[in-house]
Amino acid sequence: MKRTKAILALLCMGLTFVGYAQEFSMSYGKISVDELAMTTYEKDTTAHALILCDKADLYYEFVSQQFRVVQNIEKRVKILDSEGTDYANVTIPIYQESNPSQPRETISRIEAYAYNLENGKTVRTKMEKSYIFEERLSPYYKQIKFSIPSVRAGTVIEYRYRVTSDFYYSLPEWEIQNELPVMHARYQVKIPEYFLFNIESKGFGEVQLSETQENQSFNIYISSVKQTENIHCTSKVIKATATDLPALKDQDYVWCVQDFRSRVTFELQGIKFPYSPYKPHTTTWADIERLLREHNSWGGLLSLRNPFREEWRALNLTEMKPAEKVEAVFALVRSKISWNGKYGFYGDGVRQAIKDGVGNNAEINFVLLSVLKDAGIVAHPVLLSRRDRGRLPFSFPSLNKLNTFVIAAQVAENKFVYLDGSTRYGGIDTLSPLLMVDRAWLFNPGAGGGGWVNLTQVGNHTIQNLVTATLDDTGTLNGERNTLLGGRYAVAYKEEFYAAEDSIAFVENISREEGLIIREYKQTQMEPFSIQVRTAVNFSKPLMQTDTHIYFNPMIVPHITKNNFTDEHRELPVEFAFPYSLRVSHTLRLPEGVEVEELPESSNFRTEDGSISCQYSVRHESGIITLNYVVKFDKVIFATHEYTSLKQFWEMLVQKNNEQVVLRKTTSL
Repeated sequence: MKRTKAILALLCMGLTFVGYAQEFSMSYGKISVDELAMTTYEKDTTAHALILCDKADLYYEFVSQQFRVVQNIEKRVKILDSEGTDYANVTIPIYQESNPSQPRETISRIEAYAYNLENGKTVRTKMEKSYIFEERLSPYYKQIKFSIPSVRAGTVIEYRYRVTSDFYYSLPEWEIQNELPVMHARYQVKIPEYFLFNIESKGFGEVQLSETQENQSFNIYISSVKQTENIHCTSKVIKATATDLPALKDQDYVWCVQDFRSRVTFELQGIKFPYSPYKPHTTTWADIERLLREHNSWGGLLSLRNPFREEWRALNLTEMKPAEKVEAVFALVRSKISWNGKYGFYGDGVRQAIKDGVGNNAEINFVLLSVLKDAGIVAHPVLLSRRDRGRLPFSFPSLNKLNTFVIAAQVAENKFVYLDGSTRYGGIDTLSPLLMVDRAWLFNPGAGGGGWVNLTQVGNHTIQNLVTATLDDTGTLNGERNTLLGGRYAVAYKEEFYAAEDSIAFVENISREEGLIIREYKQTQMEPFSIQVRTAVNFSKPLMQTDTHIYFNPMIVPHITKNNFTDEHRELPVEFAFPYSLRVSHTLRLPEGVEVEELPESSNFRTEDGSISCQYSVRHESGIITLNYVVKFDKVIFATHEYTSLKQFWEMLVQKNNEQVVLRKTTSL
């Protein structure tokens, strides 16, 4: 314990120390031979690169009659093998509106070096300014990119830069843990007494926080007395340190691993400037709604005039029920504007999207809202962050966390259906899984205000398979399968079909994946906005047999054959795509000359909380084998303490899907 404290103390002071029988330094530009000679990281031998040192210092300054936040960032990375060289390509996103008069973030003082050990000597290569590029991502965001040269396996790279932000009321979250292991990390934040923040450490890795005080002074222009005064204050100095943080990489069944990485967050509670009253500054979702209503490229578009009034009148919506109206309007708008494959939040390009007939999902959604309003449908935007961009925080709402929205359209009292412009091959309630988040905010400018909604349960996603087949005297199953796909399964089917080279290639792929010889294939309800698809397959399937026995899986095409949950323990929750139900009903007629020797045992089982269940039944009577298989997933997120129950359920599910019927030949077939 004493040794750990000593290491942390040295870490905070930026001194050289010895650890793990190797010498390292926290001082910028002081690269040791041990760092250069390092070939592997003993705590994670699979790592392609290692963050040796991650440092950041944040403080306030007063410039041009306002506070701003300055952050100096330094990072040192060891490239352990050739796959790690990609970490020499650095991207820094910043908020910077096209209008230079608006508050913004800027990047300056970028410098970077590569260090290599050549013939026992350290060779340093400086990155020239020509390796630095700027890229505009949207009217609100841009990114700075640079590539450090002379990087190969064994290189140590080091870079630093400064971020200056006009958003003095919003301190950036410090994400300590990432996809690389981190040996040493230190973050120091100096906050004047005028700003009161809640500071919180989150995530799985251990982060140590300490707090001290320090005197500061600022030359501040006081408007009430019209002069500049040197103001002395007490500042809070927060230090966050961490050592030996393991990599937290993307995992199967995790929407966004960033939700679980160790980080330090700051929530502004209030501001008390000299000669001014205390101003509470806790942001609520009501505040976010107000800011959005005042924004021309968002709230201004909520009163957008329906651009397709002529086509809308031709729909003859008067006699339709609300749900039918929504479907008709959605089909109209999507036939007029195609999705360009991008997600957005603001609507700067709405008019161009109407003109060109192509736009991002937000631009389509603003138009959709305008047409729904003309149709007499109550509809609200639902604000969210896509699954791959991380969850919205409950405790400190921020515009920066929002990156898109969908639409909730009311079709009955307390009943909404959900739509989005990114939907290509589905109708209402067929949102992309990226948008089916568990935290979204219903934007409601009415007196009642908005509220949280859970989009994970949106839609009815089903598969129903009905198979009738006969085993012939050659040991081949011949039959027909009729399938009804609903919700996201119907959408996925159409996406796959239209992405195929042609219909022949599509059917051949199904034949290969399912191990069936397909003689005839039919499909119906393939209209773009249909939420169901029907298929009929005439097939044959040779079964495994010996001189005395025939073996086959009564599932014909198993649902799940591999256990995806084999670890004894799991640190992160399990997050599935969406709830669904699967129903399989098979009727298999046996020929003369065989008898059933062994049938799988029927079984009903479920998770501990009953949210996932399986009914598996196989029976034989009068030469006919019937199988009924029903699986229901009623929830999508399982906490770590539920993992054992989920793992056990999965093991049983795989077992039942792999069980065989054994037939004994009583005569020669």
